[in-house]
Amino acid sequence: MGFATATVTRPHLGLGRATLLIAASLVLHAFVLSMMRDQLVIPAFDTEPKERTIDAALIAEAPPAPPSPPKRVAPRRPRPRPAPPPPPAAPVEPNAAAEPAPQPPSDAPLPEAPGESEGQLMLPANIAPPPTPAPDPARVEAKPVEPQAPAQGPDIAAEMSELGGASDALPASGSYVYKLHDSRYSAVTGTVKLEWRIDTEKQRYETRMRGTVFGIPLLDISSIGAIRRFGLAPERYVQKTGTRAPLAANLDWNQHVVTFSSRDFQRPAREGMQDRLSFQFQLMALGQLVPNAFQTGAIVSMDVAGPGDVETYNFLVIGPETVETEAGPIETIKLDRPKEGPAENRIEVWLAPSRRFLPVRLRFTDRRGNVTESLLESADESG
Repeated sequence: MGFATATVTRPHLGLGRATLLIAASLVLHAFVLSMMRDQLVIPAFDTEPKERTIDAALIAEAPPAPPSPPKRVAPRRPRPRPAPPPPPAAPVEPNAAAEPAPQPPSDAPLPEAPGESEGQLMLPANIAPPPTPAPDPARVEAKPVEPQAPAQGPDIAAEMSELGGASDALPASGSYVYKLHDSRYSAVTGTVKLEWRIDTEKQRYETRMRGTVFGIPLLDISSIGAIRRFGLAPERYVQKTGTRAPLAANLDWNQHVVTFSSRDFQRPAREGMQDRLSFQFQLMALGQLVPNAFQTGAIVSMDVAGPGDVETYNFLVIGPETVETEAGPIETIKLDRPKEGPAENRIEVWLAPSRRFLPVRLRFTDRRGNVTESLLESADESG
């Protein structure tokens, strides 16, 4: 875009007229400056500074409130955790070291039980069972024979009566310690101590068995009686288990009657009857006096009095077995009273012929399947 330029030519003024205009302009500027000076005010500064007072209030901050104590919450009891399952057995590798060969059966004596070699007559169980009633023929009831009962063996007690000498077949005194295992408490091991004593002059015996776990008594059983031609003739059996009241059974050999502290009825007693503790020593006498009775497949029978009734123990002779003990392997003869017919409990006994047919292992299985097993650890015998 272009720009247009224009030239304006003013007319020439005369000299006088120009002088008049300049003078008027000067007068006008002088008047304006005078007016501006009158209106312009410059503030004056003080030579000394003035003091100023400032009111200030100190505001103190309130301290924080103390924290409230924490609420106490009762600690939760940890729930018992189930025991972890046992680790699986490691497979045996082909190149693993071979296990040592089993040792031959040992007839070396078992380690002695500490402090039990004096042979002093021990006292029966220090418990007071309720008295048993006197024998009464009106109360004597023969136990009915169950149809499912197994066949009984020959009357070994009668055969022993012909031989006699039961006291010579048994040690004069003995103390035996067994390790106790119970299937209901697999992690706990107890101890069973069995004591035995014969008074040869009076032909009497007494035996006592006590079981403990961590020093806590679990059972206390005693049996006292006479020694006759047919073997042991128990007269008083007392049983105390746990916190239960003690129970007793009495055998009157003059009237051949068994009475019970917890029952009203009475049972007949025939020669050869034992109780739940004396039968172990009766087996020892039988094994030495009538060894042919323990041939494999034979049946050894005896009536056994308990705290509430009489049962028949029909032992089937299983045959030879080797039992591992603290003193090494021992050759035994196993007897098995199976759980059949009226029998509620299974009883297995391992007798050692090299040790007067001493039971070195016993196993009891109740009607619920609970298993209690005793394994010999030490023995101390005299006579």
